[in-house]
Formats: sequence, structure tokens, C-alpha cells
Amino acid sequence: FASISGNRLIIRGTGSVELVVRQAGDDYWAPAERVFTIEATGQPAVQLAGIQISNLEQEYDGNPKPVTVTTTPAGLATVVTYDGSSEAPVNAGTYEVRVEVSTGDYEGVATAMLTITPSATKIPVDIEITDLQHKYDGNPKPARVTMNPAGVAATITYNGSSEAPVNAGTYEVRVVVTAETHEGFGIATLTIALGEADISFVEASLSQLAGEVSPAEFVVQPTGLNVRVLYDGSPDVPDSVGEYEVVATVEETNWEGRATGTFTIRLKSQEITIGDLSDYTPWLIEMEGTPIIIWPLPSAEATSGLPVTLEIDEGNSTGEATLSPSGTRLTVRQPGNIVLIARQAGNDSWAPAEKSFTITVTGRGVPVQAPQVSSIRVTQNGVEIGVSGAPNAVVSIMATDTLPPSGALAKVGEVTLDANGNGAITVPTTGSARYFIAE
Repeated sequence: FASISGNRLIIRGTGSVELVVRQAGDDYWAPAERVFTIEATGQPAVQLAGIQISNLEQEYDGNPKPVTVTTTPAGLATVVTYDGSSEAPVNAGTYEVRVEVSTGDYEGVATAMLTITPSATKIPVDIEITDLQHKYDGNPKPARVTMNPAGVAATITYNGSSEAPVNAGTYEVRVVVTAETHEGFGIATLTIALGEADISFVEASLSQLAGEVSPAEFVVQPTGLNVRVLYDGSPDVPDSVGEYEVVATVEETNWEGRATGTFTIRLKSQEITIGDLSDYTPWLIEMEGTPIIIWPLPSAEATSGLPVTLEIDEGNSTGEATLSPSGTRLTVRQPGNIVLIARQAGNDSWAPAEKSFTITVTGRGVPVQAPQVSSIRVTQNGVEIGVSGAPNAVVSIMATDTLPPSGALAKVGEVTLDANGNGAITVPTTGSARYFIAE
């Protein structure tokens, strides 16, 4: 037995080896060859081993099917491969078997074909289906299928589709063995739960001013999901002052998420400004024993633009005065500090506000039961003046256009009080008279 390895001739055993040397020729040279014989004598270093391969026809039963190898001399170490693999095949089919002996004294190679025929009866396959609970994340969610024996051909379907499901829902998983040599069937239920979206309200958007209300803002991940926002159960954004439970709910086929908070609508704050008080300084307002009327009073305005009303702060005033129903005239009977409160009651959008200011009156107050102007009301017929004082007293009504004592007084009428000390008279509007005094 001889072989060529590169430029070497390897001879195993004794005997004749015929060697043929060839030249194939080309477009100019004809082919040529030469044959010569080499005689090998003596004792070979490596001897050729005999190899017999048997058990080459076997029936499938789900187990590996190795061949039987016998060597001459017996017991030589061998390397056996099946279509190049050292693992004995299991499934039905035809496989090339190669057996190689390589020891210090012997070597040899033999090949054969192993045939595994299908089993006359199908082998049952145990099927286990696991990994059936998932949460949606946009990726396919296959079940895990384990079969014993492993590697058997089978189909897996989800509600009849071979594609692993992606969307949230419930799916029937069916596993059917398709190998001709095996049989088996498995069924299970795979569930993909809704994915959990991360949703939260923007804190600053939950507290707003009345009259400037906008919807509550939220942030949701993943972005772009549909979200329904309810205020105390209504989709309409409220516009009245108060607190509302606000709920944001993700409304998607594959996602869920919910955020809650308190949506607060607050009243806007306002301030009151008082007009120029320079005309109401103590040295300009002095009494001489008779009531004085201060008209008009300083202006008072709210930054909201809403109307402002005046009232006397009786608790903090040291003088004695009354305010006309319209809040535009102040009748002072006793000197001192007259503290006035300018108030704005607020509305659905503005919070209430108030501011105090003081008018100081000096001089001598009205004696007890001295006549005084108790009310003034402008009518179509003139100025209706209410007077109080001693019962049955005759009271003269004096008018001036300048705060006493600098203004010149002019008598405009006279009234006799009743037994209770009350009376009234209507006098015509005289020039620019703004102040009236009862004497």
C-alpha cells in the first residue's frame, strides 16, 4: 500500500509499487508519461490495519444509531464520523460513515453508508409549553416549547398564525409534531398584558388663576399615546374657582396608564389705590360746633377695575361721622380721625381686597342735640336734606361751595323738626354748593 504526500512517496508494507509520471501537454506540446516500478522489501514501520464496518441497516426509534467497528488486529483505537460528525445520528436517513485507525504501528481508513429507516410505528413526543405571560413592549412574544426527544420537527401557531404575537391580548398556542417518525400535540394559552405607560401631570399646570384657565398638562412615555383627561368626571375644563379631581387615563389598545391630581383654580389678587389726600389734611378741615359734610370723598380704585365701596371703621375711628348711602358724602359731628375702609368684594375671578385711609377733622364738635344734617339725597326737584336735632327746633340750612370755615355760608332754607327731633327739606341746587350745614 502506497500513497503520495506532496513530493514524498509513502510505502506501507513490502511489494511492488508502480509509479506513473504524466505531463498533460498544452497548445504546443503533446502529452507524455513514463511508468516505472519500485520494489519495497524488508520489515515495514507501519502496517495496514483491517477495518470491518457492520450494523449499517437500522430502524429509527429516537435513539442514536452507531455502527459496529471491528479491526484486525482486534482492539485497535478508531475514530468514527457520520457525515463528518462524531455524534451517531438519530433521525431516519442515510449517512456516510468513515472509520480511521491511526496508532503507532497500524493505520487505515474505511468508509460505508449507514441507513436509518423510518419506524413502523410513530414515537410519541412529550411537549411542554412555557413562558406564557408577557407584557406588551412592541416586540414579538413567542412561547417556549420543549420537546422530548428534542429536535423533532413541529409547527407552532398562535391563534392560527405562525408569527409570534406582538399586541396585547390572549392567544391559543398550538404545537403539532410534523416529523413522519413522531407524533405529538400540545396546547396552551399565551397572554400579553397591556404595557405600562409612565404618565404624570406637570405640577405647575395644576394651579391656575380664574379667568386665565388652560387645560392641565401631562407628560407620557412612550410619547404620542392618546390620553383622556377628566375634571371631576367631565372632559370640560372648569372655569370656576375651586378644586377638582383631575384624572389622566391612557386610552390605547396596547398601553395602560393613569395619573391623578388636584386641579385648583384660584382667585386673582387685586389692590386698591386711594386718590390724592392733600385736600383732606387736618388744617383744611376744622369744625366750629356745627356738623360738616365732606363731599366728594377721595377716589378709590381697584386694579381689577371692579367698583369699590366705602364704609366707616367705627372701631378705629376717634371722631364721629356718618356716610351717605351712596358712599360719596361724609357728615362729621365730632372731630378726630375718621377711618374709612375702601372695599372691593371680588367676584368669580378676583379675590376681595380692602384698604384703609384716614381723614382727620379738628376743631369744636357739635353740641348734644345741636342740629345736624343726617342725610343728603339729590332728586329731580333739588337736594333733599334730612335734619335731626332738638324736638320742635327751627333749623336753618346753610350752603357753601368750600369746606368750612373758609367758605362763605348762605341760607338756603329752614325746617321745623318734629317731636322726635327729625325733619327734612328739599332745597334747590344753588350754584356749585357742595356742603350743607344745619344751624
